[in-house]
Amino acid sequence: MALSVIPFSIILFDLPSISKYPDSYIVSKSIVTKTQGYCIFVSLLICFALSALVFNYLHSKDAADQLHSLPPKRIALYISNTLASFLLLLLPIILNTVILLILKLNLADKFEIQLKEIFFWGLNITAVSSLFFSIATCCAIITGTPFVQIFLSFVVLMLPSFLYYTFISNLKNWLYGYYPSPSSAVVERINPLLRMFTPVPPSSPLKPMEYTGFFSIAFFLIVLGSILYNFRKIESAGQSIVFEFFKHIFRYGAALCGALLVGLYFPYIEQGKSYSLAISGYLIVSFVCFLIAEMILNKKINVFNKSLLRYGYFVIFLFFVIGIIKLDLFGFEKYVPQEREIKSVVFKDYFFIGNYSEDISTFENPEIVKMVVNLHRQIIKQKQEITKEKDSNSPYKTTLYISYNLKNGKKIQRIYDVDIQKLSHYLKPLYENRTFKYNLYGIFKIFPTNVKSVSLSKYGNYSSTSDTSSKPTIKSSDIPELLEVLKEEIYNRKFEDIINNTKDPWGDIVIDLKTPIYHGKTPFSYIPILFEKNFTKLEKWLTKKGYIRFARIMPDEISYAIIGKSNNPDKLKNTLMGNINLEKIKGGKKIIDKVLIDKYLRMCENPYHFGSYMTSKKEIYYIIFFGKSPRILHVGILKDL
Repeated sequence: MALSVIPFSIILFDLPSISKYPDSYIVSKSIVTKTQGYCIFVSLLICFALSALVFNYLHSKDAADQLHSLPPKRIALYISNTLASFLLLLLPIILNTVILLILKLNLADKFEIQLKEIFFWGLNITAVSSLFFSIATCCAIITGTPFVQIFLSFVVLMLPSFLYYTFISNLKNWLYGYYPSPSSAVVERINPLLRMFTPVPPSSPLKPMEYTGFFSIAFFLIVLGSILYNFRKIESAGQSIVFEFFKHIFRYGAALCGALLVGLYFPYIEQGKSYSLAISGYLIVSFVCFLIAEMILNKKINVFNKSLLRYGYFVIFLFFVIGIIKLDLFGFEKYVPQEREIKSVVFKDYFFIGNYSEDISTFENPEIVKMVVNLHRQIIKQKQEITKEKDSNSPYKTTLYISYNLKNGKKIQRIYDVDIQKLSHYLKPLYENRTFKYNLYGIFKIFPTNVKSVSLSKYGNYSSTSDTSSKPTIKSSDIPELLEVLKEEIYNRKFEDIINNTKDPWGDIVIDLKTPIYHGKTPFSYIPILFEKNFTKLEKWLTKKGYIRFARIMPDEISYAIIGKSNNPDKLKNTLMGNINLEKIKGGKKIIDKVLIDKYLRMCENPYHFGSYMTSKKEIYYIIFFGKSPRILHVGILKDL
């Protein structure tokens, strides 16, 4: 009856609405998608409860003795119980599917749901129910109590996705360059219970391989259960686990799951450091889980005896696996494919260049491929130096992602946290390469004929400097020349300018397009460009054309500036970017000279940028620019005067 929520809701709520509004009311397919999680959850509870009820006689010695003293053989008992249970499971699914089909056939034009979607709904519930029931049935044969059977059924159901996710996540702590990318699609496929949280529309049925997998696993578990049933001793009723082999799997599996779980809480273990802390965490938590497993198996708390020495086997296994990984016996850390094997390379610098999508960051140019390969080899060569400096406070730290798409179809992914300045010899020619820049920046795909308008806005990091009532725009006749200047500035931008960019930009230049362009696989209807302070040619062009005062804060907009000093960078940062209390800022030097104001506007750096504090002096200068209101327009810090 619990599965009848879909047809009953249609009959009780939708049919009256159809009668009332015959020309407009349509039964939406969302009624199926929204209840998918509910149906899977109900199926899970029914399957586990039904299996526990049907095979409950195995968990009571008197009932087991009585039933097994009757003429029917064990296999006959097992098959009859299993088939009867499957029939009980299938009847409500078939009944509800038939009711939905009848409703669809009689109200064809009023149903958004298609016949095939109803069929696949029934097939999906049948597939997951078969898997749930087979797991619970196999666990019923292995265990001797209903509670452990249901507990173990949940564990077995969740175990594949848990091991997949935690093992991949743990590897990042131990393998240099390993890129953890557990796929949610894979996790969902190996655990149908997760479909409750990621509902699939009925028009998107399970894949043939998934149907095959679910039914094959269900059949295998039922057959395995029948084999184990023949070896099960009647007197084992009441035991937590009735087979010695599965007792070992249970206790060592609990220890392994505990170790993998605690590994998720060590994501920031530094390579080459704190390994003793990680191993201690693995050992402590795995031992606690091993102890709990022993308590469940023995059904008592006092399990402190010689049997705990078995934990030593797990310790040996743990150190063996860690040793294999750290010695890199499979050559994972040192592997770099040959250039002739590479079809294309994906390269990302998450901090200094930005996390562009993979299709934008993919390069097939042989020159770029060679530069990335050389960079990768150097990173591997400098492994010891890089890992030692990983927790330093260098402002040049970034994360590099490298992925090779090989000609044989394979994909090699690596990720490294590095000090970009230490690799400048290899990164400079890459970051200044024209093909590299052409791929990353959408402006190079823009033609003047496709530009609708170009608007300017200047930037004040403390309060807005733009007039929101009107946005200055570039004349149509000047747009082609502006695009050329912008492209040239980006092409000529040096590696040093990219990594030392601690200054706020002057403002934004937004290019609105007539027809969206594709930058990678994503369409863009406008392209924003930052007007950096080192874009001197662009500044000269804007000055020449009379646009400069709309693109940056001009000295004549500043009535005066105050320069002070501080020896506490963190406190200063919070002071400058919060609500500035001028009463607390005393002893500052007042500047009114427009030439000096322009000089300091160009020199001042963003208080939030850590690189701004890298100075040999203990004291750091700060500067506050006041408009003519007077109100604060801009704040920054100065490394020197």
